[in-house]
Amino acid sequence: LGPRHADDNDKVQFGGAIDSGVLVAPYVDHVLLDQNYRGIPIKVKIPVRKLAGFDTQGWRWAWMHARSLDETPMEGWSFPTPPVAQEGVIYASAFSIEGFVNCYVGASASRTGEPVWGTWIASGQVEQTMFGEQATEPLCVPVALHDGLVFHSTSFGCVAAMDADTGRVVWVTEYDQIEVKAPRGYYADPRNILWENNAPLVEGDTLIVAPMDSDYYYAYDIHTGIRRWRELRRRTQVNSDLRYLIGSDQGRVALGGGHEVHCRDVGSGKLVWRARLGGRSVSGRGVIAGGQVVVPANGELFRVDLDTGKTSRSTVGLTGNTLVVGDHVVITSSDGKLAVYRNTAVATGPEREDN
Repeated sequence: LGPRHADDNDKVQFGGAIDSGVLVAPYVDHVLLDQNYRGIPIKVKIPVRKLAGFDTQGWRWAWMHARSLDETPMEGWSFPTPPVAQEGVIYASAFSIEGFVNCYVGASASRTGEPVWGTWIASGQVEQTMFGEQATEPLCVPVALHDGLVFHSTSFGCVAAMDADTGRVVWVTEYDQIEVKAPRGYYADPRNILWENNAPLVEGDTLIVAPMDSDYYYAYDIHTGIRRWRELRRRTQVNSDLRYLIGSDQGRVALGGGHEVHCRDVGSGKLVWRARLGGRSVSGRGVIAGGQVVVPANGELFRVDLDTGKTSRSTVGLTGNTLVVGDHVVITSSDGKLAVYRNTAVATGPEREDN
């Protein structure tokens, strides 16, 4: 679809959504070229990503944003995250670089890619070169859709809720943002971004977000945007190093990172339990299924009871992002491998593994 591009941004989340028989996923449309002066960076390569729809029945490309957005306000937008789809409409976060970085949410028709609405949320800056150019691809996370509202954690210091039908902003709430500093001499001063790319979660009437540009994670009222609680991502005194917002269920939210999984009460933010993983490190995005938090950790798959925090584990040959589908566990690794395990007998090895 686009140019060959060696993607070195480990915060970009690849994936797609299927709606109305069309698989919609991002691709690299073109790359903003780099420029140097005697080895000093003036501009860096920044990919511009668009969405494309693949007809799963006709087995052909149905549309590409590079064409369907021509001569529209969304023409210069980049869509670096998987969309969310519902009832013939796809919703996706986006940004554009126009001096400042503008962040948006856009809605498009699943079958054609034609824009339905686009909403500007905030503007800001990422790290810059000494020449005032963006030194990195702006951060972007997927949106969440719930009960007629679209929720977006912007990575620019605020969280917003929009009406899913019109794009009208219902509320915007600020959070504590990691400071973007001026360049150090010839080179940009990068922020220490430690959260992985976590989409917002909705549990009951509460929104949970873990913005990449913050050292905290937060809970907000979904109707008003009023903050209910916040917690630090990392507390050295308890040896935790949370990176993943795993999931929520039964009024609880689970997070993982380092050698631990944490569970908090969604309403109050109170820590319900901490499960240690026997010295193993969380090595991918887990999932909540069947009342258990399933977490990959260096060759093992840990299952933590959501109610009690009791832990069991099974040996697996591959660890990475995890998904439970029926009675199977699907694991994808960072080196492009896929393994499918029977959920009832994970220790016996994979049912199927592909490179």
